[in-house]
Amino acid sequence: MCPVSNPADSKSKWARQESPFAVQIVESRDSLSVGDAMREIDARSIIKRDFILLDADVVSNMHLQNVLQQHIARRQKDKYTLMTMVLKKAMPGHRSRYVDY
Repeated sequence: MCPVSNPADSKSKWARQESPFAVQIVESRDSLSVGDAMREIDARSIIKRDFILLDADVVSNMHLQNVLQQHIARRQKDKYTLMTMVLKKAMPGHRSRYVDY
């Protein structure tokens, strides 16, 4: 894994070696869905602890610390708690909603 690096952001804490985030590219030519990709990642034993999964086109300033704490509390009560989803309602016509062309 390597920290996200972009010369234009060299002063950013995200580009530093001690960045709290790391990016690992996983190539899978056979994955046709998120489920396929997650099964491939699981088969390779890449994820060993909690992680956050986002769509590639998500840009957000949402604070996830509270969500993560709630997820950990639920998992402590039930060891089979695997996932916490964060959803936001989008009005009809919003650019983030699915459009069938």
